[in-house]
Amino acid sequence: MTDADPIESLKNLGPISSRSLREIGICTIGDLRRIGSVEAYVMLKMHGKKFNTVMLWAMEMGLQNRHWQSITPAEKRSLKAGLS
Repeated sequence: MTDADPIESLKNLGPISSRSLREIGICTIGDLRRIGSVEAYVMLKMHGKKFNTVMLWAMEMGLQNRHWQSITPAEKRSLKAGLS
């Protein structure tokens, strides 16, 4: 996985998630890495997308090439703190 790869190739994302990210201008893995998972999640919500925090976990863990269910409680707390 490289930053030049399309967002669809990120682990944990399906077609709806990928399409929603493209709609807000996040087209590559590098775009998501530069913006960050928290900011991308905020942008999705601001554009009326109805994702819950699993989307946040999926993006962050995808950038780490991990399954979203492997997220630790500490990582969840850290990401949630970024939403405040």
